[in-house]
Amino acid sequence: MKLRLSQLLRSRAAGFLAVLLLAATPLLGFMKNATAATSYRGSIQSQGRQRTFVLFAPERGPRKDLPILIMLHGGLGNGSRAAQQTGLADYVDRLGILAIFPDAGGAQWNDGRETTDDGLDDVGFLRILISKAVQTWGGDPSHVFVAGGSNGGIMAQRMACDATDAVTAVGVVSANMAQALGSRCRPSRPIPVILISSTKDRLMPWNGGVTASSPIFGGKGGKVISALDTFNLWSTFDGCPRPEVSDLAGIPVKRHVAAGCQSGSQVVLYEIDGGGHGWPGGKDIRGPIARGMLGEWTNVISASALLIEFFKQYGL
Repeated sequence: MKLRLSQLLRSRAAGFLAVLLLAATPLLGFMKNATAATSYRGSIQSQGRQRTFVLFAPERGPRKDLPILIMLHGGLGNGSRAAQQTGLADYVDRLGILAIFPDAGGAQWNDGRETTDDGLDDVGFLRILISKAVQTWGGDPSHVFVAGGSNGGIMAQRMACDATDAVTAVGVVSANMAQALGSRCRPSRPIPVILISSTKDRLMPWNGGVTASSPIFGGKGGKVISALDTFNLWSTFDGCPRPEVSDLAGIPVKRHVAAGCQSGSQVVLYEIDGGGHGWPGGKDIRGPIARGMLGEWTNVISASALLIEFFKQYGL
């Protein structure tokens, strides 16, 4: 009992410090310096509530049929911070795409865990946001890519489950499949998925189980399946043959690939040996206490670059 209580307290302390230190981080003028793309702060109505987002469009002006990349922040984060940490807005002019960083309606996305079910229809909100991007900024509804980290990564998987018709492919960083979501997920078609996870993640357990929670600051906890089970589940949904596993030369990363799946889809998992909870290769704006509790971000790979290269195979 003492051991279980000690583990629970450490888990909640990790969530508490993550929230405390990340919430206090300034934006550092990212919208001015991160990219030459034109940025907009906007809002739309969903369920009678105002929902906000930051959008980046190519500087050379609007045009038709721009692929849409939606990046979902982690729990207790926001779209502005996600843009700063991931650097995904830097690809807007380079590739001629729209990059959208929406804000959750509360502390967390309603990602399919029982613990995050606050009554908000985040799937519906993201559908409205996609329509807005198409109507206002020339987005292409046939090329919509949804990525997310942590709570946002689980939410990206919920979009693949519940809004398969609206999403081309998904990218998931530091996030396993929610147990409750996985038990009812029935994608309407095979969908390409890329997953990036660390074996020493202290908030999102590699082997599955209960995620860290902070009742004071809103970390919701909840059960997830393991990272490998998440990979295998998506491989099964996509009708993939037996996956292949290889070591990336010179770095502590394994690449699991299920290719040749139905409708040309594939499922890929990058397994990082070690590393903490965060966005690999991104801008780590945490302090030393948070790093000590959550583990160091790894720079052996770039999650953003891997997502972009994966999505480009499907029309980004």
